Amino acid sequence: MWFAVVALVGVVVWMLGLRRCAALRELDSQRYLADLERVKDAVSPTQERLSLALAGGRLVLWDWDFETGEVSYDGRWADMPGSTSEDMPSHIDAWLALIHEDDLATVEEALDMHTRGEAPFYETEHRLRAQSDEWRWVLSRGQVVERSDDGRPVRIAGTHLDITDRKESERRYRLLFTEMLSGFALHEIICDEHGEPCDYRFLEANPAFEELTGLTVEELVGKTVREVIPGIEDLWIKRYGEVALTGEPIRFEHYSAPLQRTYDVAAFCPAPRQFAVIFTDVTERNQGEEDRRNLETQVQQAQKLESLGVLAGGIAHDFNNLLMGILGNADLAMDEISGSSPARASIHGIETAAKRAADLCRQMLAYSGRGQFIVEPIDLNFVIEDITRLLEVSTSKTAVLRFRLGKDLPAVDADVTQLRQVIMNLITNASEAIGTRSGVITITTGQMSCTRTYLARTFMDEDLPEGDYVFLEVSDTGCGMETATREKVFDPFFTTKFTGRGLGLAAVLGIVRGHHGAIKVYSEPGSGTTFKVLLPASGKRPTPLPTGAEAELGHDGHGLILLVDDEEITRDVGGRMLTRSGYSVLTARNGREALEIFRERSHEIACVLLDLTMPGMDGRDTFREIRQLSPDAKVILSSGYNEQEAVNQFAGKGLSGFIQKPYERATLIAKIGEVLG
Repeated sequence: MWFAVVALVGVVVWMLGLRRCAALRELDSQRYLADLERVKDAVSPTQERLSLALAGGRLVLWDWDFETGEVSYDGRWADMPGSTSEDMPSHIDAWLALIHEDDLATVEEALDMHTRGEAPFYETEHRLRAQSDEWRWVLSRGQVVERSDDGRPVRIAGTHLDITDRKESERRYRLLFTEMLSGFALHEIICDEHGEPCDYRFLEANPAFEELTGLTVEELVGKTVREVIPGIEDLWIKRYGEVALTGEPIRFEHYSAPLQRTYDVAAFCPAPRQFAVIFTDVTERNQGEEDRRNLETQVQQAQKLESLGVLAGGIAHDFNNLLMGILGNADLAMDEISGSSPARASIHGIETAAKRAADLCRQMLAYSGRGQFIVEPIDLNFVIEDITRLLEVSTSKTAVLRFRLGKDLPAVDADVTQLRQVIMNLITNASEAIGTRSGVITITTGQMSCTRTYLARTFMDEDLPEGDYVFLEVSDTGCGMETATREKVFDPFFTTKFTGRGLGLAAVLGIVRGHHGAIKVYSEPGSGTTFKVLLPASGKRPTPLPTGAEAELGHDGHGLILLVDDEEITRDVGGRMLTRSGYSVLTARNGREALEIFRERSHEIACVLLDLTMPGMDGRDTFREIRQLSPDAKVILSSGYNEQEAVNQFAGKGLSGFIQKPYERATLIAKIGEVLG
């Protein structure tokens, strides 16, 4: 009985326990669900933020199961440029097949090192083939997230990031960095305990920087400037330090004396406590600007000299016609009066004054480039040695002449008389620069090969050809010249003395220009002056110097001479000179009148003395018509201009000779005798 009661009680208790357990289970389940909801509520914002972060960073999550080889991605794979969700690789072999063959070994090595524990994580940059068949650069990172009990990797999780745009930017930057002509270097500033810049360290430099400075990247990167350039001035460190600390860029021009180059320097701050420097070689640019300014100056000077030259040449030509009358009449008068006449002294004075005026005309023609040139190959040293005594007399007693004549100089094609004038004028100018003080005048000759660049910087360069030149250099230890004086030194009648006395250096310039040469002038106040004359070297052998013997009157002539000149005084004086020497004379006032006379009496006329410059039909047209009427006619050209300029217009046309006005009877008769034989 008691057993039954106990059993019944036990059953009741057991049933009550079951109901309690069920109730407890129901309560636990409700609590679990509530906790789960709370966890979900807590995790949901984190997942959302993580998702937003991944999307914002354009990151694609991937998970690789080592045992099955399966690779899974999140939905952002389709957002990668050039990809779609359909081409997502689901197996490691398919993923590896998308990698560029040149990058595959790098990827496999990085994975192997990480899975063996030799690297804390896996990271590579490689190319993946996109759906469009283009290659996209990807930054792939990953880490083993699960290993087996024996340490083998089970799962790796990581991210992909499309970095194609960044790689392209890096490629362009690197191309610019390596190929740019300007030197580029990146530095970090080093400050002392007070925060003041005391040094800086090289972080990077491009090839152009190496070339410009002569320092290699290996010598620069990681080194401080004091290690590379021990004697650097603190001013440079402070200047660049201010750029790095304040961010204010600077730009300036720097001349490197050891390299003899000029650089445009720009410094700016690309990152905190860093500064970058760009060096650009502007030597050629600056030289080009200087050459352009020099060319503009030369053009202006050439235009000025050309205008003055035309004026001087025209005046000299007309003045020579007047001198023809003065000198010719004086010459004839000396023959018409007795040797005891008191008038002879006066006439001789007229002749002397007229000859000096003729010399001035020759200087004016030389300045205009129309001087009388008898060009022949000349040894410049012979000319200097021939007038050494005259040079010594022409210089100040306080000046010492020194000669430094080069050996074996090539000849120059020049007029020896004009060359003497150049030397004398330069020596006289140097002597006046020294004045009453003691000084030295040095005459130097030599030869040099001149480039177009060198010739372009000479005075009055007229596109001279490069090649071999002979130079004459006259240096003095005198007072020197300022820039304003140097710019006017070749102007006619310019002088620093109280009054001008002639054309001087202007005539020198004209003679050199007429010889197709150039002049360089070096001078500074208090440091003396050097004039350097350049003349083209000739390939001919030099001829002996002329003796300067004057023409002598020959025997009385015979024959009919046609004198053609628009100046009545020239016709009168010239006719009387010819008549006195035994010739018969016909005169014509212009070319048309000369042709009428020649048509009627060409069989009688032995020679035509023809003026070059006449109104209406000039000498050139008259000469052509005369030669058509009589191909064998002997014609002597007469002009106030130089022989070279006048005769060049008749080259190859059978001109018999030339005589420059004003001429004396002896010179005229000698020329006619030479032509008539």
